[in-house]
Amino acid sequence: MVEGLCLIEAAYQEGEVYPRRLLATTGHALANEPQWLGFLTQLGQANRHIRVCNVRSGLCTNPPPWPGLRSLVLAPIQKNGYVYGWLAGTNKQLVSGSSHLGPANSLGHDEIGSMEATLLEAAAIMLGTHAGNNKLLLEKESLIVDVIHTLVGVIEARDKYTCGHSDRVALIGRRIAHALGLPRKECHDIFLSGLLHDIGKIGVSDEVLLKPGKLTDEEFQQIKVHPERGA
Repeated sequence: MVEGLCLIEAAYQEGEVYPRRLLATTGHALANEPQWLGFLTQLGQANRHIRVCNVRSGLCTNPPPWPGLRSLVLAPIQKNGYVYGWLAGTNKQLVSGSSHLGPANSLGHDEIGSMEATLLEAAAIMLGTHAGNNKLLLEKESLIVDVIHTLVGVIEARDKYTCGHSDRVALIGRRIAHALGLPRKECHDIFLSGLLHDIGKIGVSDEVLLKPGKLTDEEFQQIKVHPERGA
């Protein structure tokens, strides 16, 4: 379809979307990262819509943004109005064994038409759906961690002696897990477990938990039950 493909990542600042970096290229993409970022920045908020640029028909900047550019199609990768990036194709590809470029029902021998634009847009839509699902998953994980921090805060509000202890256990546990080469999910589970390891102290009475002196054997037995309650 096209000679080169580019994947560009987006970011947000003060509610406005802007190009952040060039993630990947394949084929003959023509432009480097600063050129792509500059081109998308120049488009402004128009980069939220699919764009087709054909040099021969004048549907492009004059002169073209880069030497050697004959045609360009740019599709935003978005979901529910949130732009994650862009998928871009440069120069309509020569069909093997033919003197013409591209499908016969396209605009012209070197121009990108609705067929090529639709194909690229369909790929961008699939990428947008995947990115949107990933964003929801990350937001869910972040919400879980926030809830856990709230629970930990309840414990530490009661027991000043352990203030910051759960966070330290969680961070050190995750670093050890990383050093051992454990999978990412297991490292994350260890981090969450570290945050929650003292949650069972909610079930320990203030008389025992906050007692300034030495605990009796019976009181110590109450403290020893908190991991089971936490589980």
